[in-house]
Amino acid sequence: MWAKARSDIRSQHLDTVLGQIWTVLNPLLLGLVYALLISIFVGRDLELTTLATVLAGLFPFYYTRGIVAGAGSIIVRSGAAILNSSFPRITLPLSNLMLATIVYLPSLAVYAFFHVAARFPIGASLVWIPVIIVLHGLTSFGIGLLFSAATVFFRDTASFLPYLLRIWMYLTPVLFRIDDIPDQFRGVIAANPLTPLFVVWGQVVLDGEMPSMSYVGQSAGWAIVAMGLGTWVFISKEREFAVRI
Repeated sequence: MWAKARSDIRSQHLDTVLGQIWTVLNPLLLGLVYALLISIFVGRDLELTTLATVLAGLFPFYYTRGIVAGAGSIIVRSGAAILNSSFPRITLPLSNLMLATIVYLPSLAVYAFFHVAARFPIGASLVWIPVIIVLHGLTSFGIGLLFSAATVFFRDTASFLPYLLRIWMYLTPVLFRIDDIPDQFRGVIAANPLTPLFVVWGQVVLDGEMPSMSYVGQSAGWAIVAMGLGTWVFISKEREFAVRI
């Protein structure tokens, strides 16, 4: 798995300086666009706090996007290896999880700069960050396993997935806080597996508060459900991968 992740890093030029810069620059520029649009909508000048708030949600969502989008195509892309070798197929999406995590961690360092510059709180609540990242990775990986298996049987899933991820981002507290959601949309947002994770993330990172145990419990519950369902579907269907590919 580590060798596959390293191979993907080289093939995507992520082992170069420019490649590493682009992985951070892409969401950073997109965050700037979103922050500018938000400032226009609320009728005020672009502020550093607005940009930092947007980046605080955008960088983690890019982590989900990297896991789910990568897992969604990795089985089909690895068709030659599947046809010619015998190995647990789940190691392929696991290698993609490693890759997405390696790409994600530098973005946290970039966000830390904006966090300090925007004078957001720095306190004991930040010790929850590793826990949130683990829950985030497990939830995203479980969902990624579902798309990984679905793409083998329905190839159009790979074409549809980028649009689904874009819609998913708008239904997640990435560009807004949970308190900003109108009452008529709260039910839809609450059904999103990523909502409690991003609520907890906002409490810990942006507010400098200890997370709500209710939302932490919901995040853990979604992680268990996603991992259980995703693993079951993937393992139950992996014997058919070679035939379908």
